[in-house]
Amino acid sequence: MFEPERYPQAGTPNADVRLGVITATGGPTRWMDLGETRDHLLARVFWTPDSKQLAIERFTRVQNELDLVLADATNGKARTIIHESDRCWINVSNQFEFLKGTPTRFIWSSERDGFRHLYLYSLDGKQIARLTEGNWEVTSIAGVDEDRKTVYYVSTEGSPLERHLYSVRFDGSGRKRLTTEAGTHAISMSPTKDYYMDTHSSIAEPSRRVLHKNDGAEWAVYRDADRKPLEDYDILPTEFVTVKTADGTSLYARLIKPAHFDPQKKYPAIVMVYGGPGVQTVRNSWAGFELGPGAGTQGLRDLVARQSRLDGARSRI
Repeated sequence: MFEPERYPQAGTPNADVRLGVITATGGPTRWMDLGETRDHLLARVFWTPDSKQLAIERFTRVQNELDLVLADATNGKARTIIHESDRCWINVSNQFEFLKGTPTRFIWSSERDGFRHLYLYSLDGKQIARLTEGNWEVTSIAGVDEDRKTVYYVSTEGSPLERHLYSVRFDGSGRKRLTTEAGTHAISMSPTKDYYMDTHSSIAEPSRRVLHKNDGAEWAVYRDADRKPLEDYDILPTEFVTVKTADGTSLYARLIKPAHFDPQKKYPAIVMVYGGPGVQTVRNSWAGFELGPGAGTQGLRDLVARQSRLDGARSRI
């Protein structure tokens, strides 16, 4: 049984949250002793591999302090093993993974140096190794191969506009890029970490799914790119534009010029700006029609009709 909790309106009190454990067969709830939880967020909860403890990421409400807390599932006693703080903000991340073969160790991610990177920690809160480092960020953990002592991860090391798969050993050595094609790669690894599915696209190429061996070698094409929209429609090319700020930081934009563009003329422009956190709108990835294999013109008609219904529904809200 669960009770839904609405998000509080501005100016009203936040919900007070507790964390409890109950056996699968029922019985009393064992509440975890996490101290004062008012004005705190219990953002992520993980079981340790032996199911004896809970690992809890606890934030202050203003999200500038983070504690990784271990709580005993049988008696609720808790202790903080990692504390991080920032004068402005700490992002919530899903990049956390226990080593099942060595349950006293886990992969931890942190933005403590300004970029999200991976670290190997023990359950006593001691850092064993730093796995990645540089002026780029790890965007996801694709898989952890404990037999080979290797972590597979996706990062922006090549370019902030792209995503590529890399591997690195548990001691931080042997970092290797596995994907080669320019663009954005989304990775799904097999349970044994012997293979991975790479969904790849670029600003000029629709999505293509290919199965690879864990060394990056192509093994089989699962789904080739659907190029029919490119053949049926005049999709104008997209250009990347780089703008330098006063302090030298590079900001990126996408530009699509009108058909038969004349550089000597002035044109009206449609500008889309999104400055919010966590959503990168300018990337080297396919942004054209994704209608699926064989969808063709009818697929486009269905897409337009569905969008029209959604627009109509929004106008009535």
